[in-house]
Amino acid sequence: MYTLPKFITAHSLERASVRTLKDWIRNYEGMLCRKTDTLGQPLACGFETSCVAEAIDSTSEYGVCCRSGQTACRGHCYDPCPPGTTRDLTDCLGCVCLPCTVYGQIQDPNTCACTCPAGEILSNGLCCNPLNDTRCCGGSPGQLCDPFTQDCCGGVCTTLGTDTNCRSCGDAVPTDWKCCATPFGTYKPTELGTTANCGDCRNVCTGGRACVYGVCHCPNGARECPGGANKPCCPNGRECCAGGSCCPTNTKCCNGVCVNTNTNLSNCGGCNIKCPQGAACNTGVCECPLIPNLPASGVREVVCNGKCYDWFTISGGDHPAWVRWRAAHPGEPWAICPEGDNFQCNTQAGIETVEGGCCPPGYTRRGEDGKCALPT
Repeated sequence: MYTLPKFITAHSLERASVRTLKDWIRNYEGMLCRKTDTLGQPLACGFETSCVAEAIDSTSEYGVCCRSGQTACRGHCYDPCPPGTTRDLTDCLGCVCLPCTVYGQIQDPNTCACTCPAGEILSNGLCCNPLNDTRCCGGSPGQLCDPFTQDCCGGVCTTLGTDTNCRSCGDAVPTDWKCCATPFGTYKPTELGTTANCGDCRNVCTGGRACVYGVCHCPNGARECPGGANKPCCPNGRECCAGGSCCPTNTKCCNGVCVNTNTNLSNCGGCNIKCPQGAACNTGVCECPLIPNLPASGVREVVCNGKCYDWFTISGGDHPAWVRWRAAHPGEPWAICPEGDNFQCNTQAGIETVEGGCCPPGYTRRGEDGKCALPT
């Protein structure tokens, strides 16, 4: 005993029972059948029929005995549908159009014919417009445009990002504008002459600069730093130093370092002006120390060989000869360095050069004790 499959209805059994005995015996047409025997071999229905799987349940082990070429639907046998159609499984009484297999095609409900819309062609397995579609640009099969950098303009793959085709075909930028790339890989018309796009795309004016006729300029009174528009503007005459930094007020950039030339011993009054050893830099001037206890005031040590020397204070200066000389020459040194590096006795002031040393006027030799002595 077995259960009838769901597609076998009382109607189908009644329909089968009205057939002539001859047809029933010969073909068993329209009768329930089993598609295979227990060994999996096909079972014959009659001399001119075979067991056909049901369209609404092709997985069932049961079918319907139908003639060659016919299909089974809800226990009935039907002649095949015309090309492009299939049996309507709702009631099995008619045929319906098969769906179009090409993306974009439209179907005629009367003929079931599938065609591309007007102005489009079938190319590369799809419907597309050869004038503006990047998938079939120019015709069938057409050219496949680069989807990231090109568009199909009038049937030609055209590179975007230009001033005439910026974001799409014919997207021209206005005068004094430019088509600029964005950080996101796209393009957009961009007005030049702004601080963000001064003279060219993404040419940013920094350091307080303004964009004037496509060029970044520092404000009035500010100093342009070397190195182009990415360096800062130094206001109020301040100098730009290494790394694009502005030196503090009243300093200069010397050898890549901001220094106060009023006090810096290596850059006194200007870059690379080095003060002598023992001197100080006062308001940009190298000054050796003042000489104390001189009849004349404001007298400073003498510079020689890059060093300050006290050639005013006299060892044994209480000797009468030295006392007389000092009184006659209150602000004169007893030695000079006329060429800056050559020590000499100050003969112009009456000092005698004696055996490599200096003696007061009239003392032309040295005694046994090595001191200046009068002639014998």
